[in-house]
Amino acid sequence: MPAAVILGRGIAGLTCAALLLERGWAVELCGDRPVMPPAVLLNPITCTLLTQVWGQSDLLSDAIPLRRRRVAWGDAAAVDVPDPGMSVGGAALLDRLEHEFTARVAGRPMIALEHSWVLDARGRPRGEHEGNRPAGHRCIIAAEIDAAPEAGGDTAVIASVREGWVFALPASNGRMLVQAMVAEAPADPAATLTHILAATALPLRPLLAVPGLFPSGPVVFPAAPGLAPRLAEPGRLRVGDRGVAVDPLCGDGTGNAVRAALLACACAAAVEEGAPEDAVLAHYENRLHTAYAAHLRTCIALYQQAFNSAAWRAELGAMRASLARIPQRRPAAYGLAGRSLVPLVATTPA
Repeated sequence: MPAAVILGRGIAGLTCAALLLERGWAVELCGDRPVMPPAVLLNPITCTLLTQVWGQSDLLSDAIPLRRRRVAWGDAAAVDVPDPGMSVGGAALLDRLEHEFTARVAGRPMIALEHSWVLDARGRPRGEHEGNRPAGHRCIIAAEIDAAPEAGGDTAVIASVREGWVFALPASNGRMLVQAMVAEAPADPAATLTHILAATALPLRPLLAVPGLFPSGPVVFPAAPGLAPRLAEPGRLRVGDRGVAVDPLCGDGTGNAVRAALLACACAAAVEEGAPEDAVLAHYENRLHTAYAAHLRTCIALYQQAFNSAAWRAELGAMRASLARIPQRRPAAYGLAGRSLVPLVATTPA
């Protein structure tokens, strides 16, 4: 029986564990549970993917339906864009996935595994000492606050200001997640977030009238995209943010985590079923390099539309330098058919 150790109890790690259990593997799940945001945004594709992979139609039963996104970016006028999706509590979603995983392993013998694979899904590395090369120094200031009625209970809001951008998402119990991206770590996170909220013309200014705006204080965390120099080696894969950390501007961190788990598990299973390990690992790295390059190009295009301060020019320069270091894309040797890796071109016999 193939066996794997999964490092990390976030969405990517739990999904890896569930997918390998489904294949009949023995799985050991290790590591700490990450701190989840009070709300995460899920687009319709990610909602479908989550329910299909986990087989739970009620996984998002208490999510808040969203109808549109209000956008004010760069010099463009604010516009409402139809953008259906769901806002779901991050901790609640992880609770459900953990509960489902526990139910699936119930009754299985707990043994010390002689494992053939390690899937490292411990989340965004803390810096280069953990093998990550971040493309910049920007960070997110995040807070959960009481929502103002003007903000809209079915609307996600994103707006750029001189210092960066701000995103607001309805959360449960009349609350709202507010995140601001800034180019440098702030000396006073609460003051910086207040200033950014005041600077936007979108319906976020009324939030400033809420008494005790930040009762528990904002949280600051690094948010620059980053790429691990080694994504795959024999018997070991970096999965999700551990290998490719994305800028929150992408807006689909949960979907990225699930897709990363699908690819990693398909690659590990293909090797166990006889596919050439070198070719599969090269394909895995190629796929992640391609996705990271596309992500950087998107961020560069959007950020250069909106920001021109010295700090943001430095962030743009760091992304361009990171993009230049990515190995040249090779033709894909494999593709996903359902949850399995299949060859797309004939491989030369060894």
